[in-house]
Amino acid sequence: MTHSSNNEKGFTLVEILIVIIVFGIMASMAISTYMDTTSSFGFLSGYKNVMSSVRTARSYAITNRQEGDEVPERYGVRFEENRVILFADLGEIPFFFDPPSDDDPDTVIKEYDFSEDDFVIEAKDSNDTVLDFPIAIFYDRGSGELTVFQNGSDLVEKDDHKFVVFKFSQASGEMEKYIVLFQISGLPEEYDNLDSL
Repeated sequence: MTHSSNNEKGFTLVEILIVIIVFGIMASMAISTYMDTTSSFGFLSGYKNVMSSVRTARSYAITNRQEGDEVPERYGVRFEENRVILFADLGEIPFFFDPPSDDDPDTVIKEYDFSEDDFVIEAKDSNDTVLDFPIAIFYDRGSGELTVFQNGSDLVEKDDHKFVVFKFSQASGEMEKYIVLFQISGLPEEYDNLDSL
């Protein structure tokens, strides 16, 4: 006598489809999280490069750092909408960024170009007036005294403008951070928003 059994083990088509859907949802969540994390990391890395440039310029000026055979009168940072340049002011014209050339080079120490990324830099003064690029900040050797110029040669007066704000943001507006540069002390401070300013 033969017995037939209906207790065969296996998965139904519905169970297999449910497992595939669950794996698909988990994979899309993982990819989304990875993309957000990568975007955040890139943004924060770019912001830290900008902040580091300002802090380095001040530090080099105060400590009388030598560039080659010369001790510059000042160190500077040139801000453009998508680029930041840390340099030693060795050129003929004081308080001016002379692009490096064979005859009269300012020494470019570091340059960060954000034109391939979706990062943007904006600048305002303490009166909430938009400043025109290029903006150059200079720290005098020894004292670290700060001088700020906009639009190449227009001085941003300390008496009228207590600080300058550089907003570093993604073009999409999803993330933003602020560097507040106080004119009297020359100290750059980090802010997530300007509510407390």
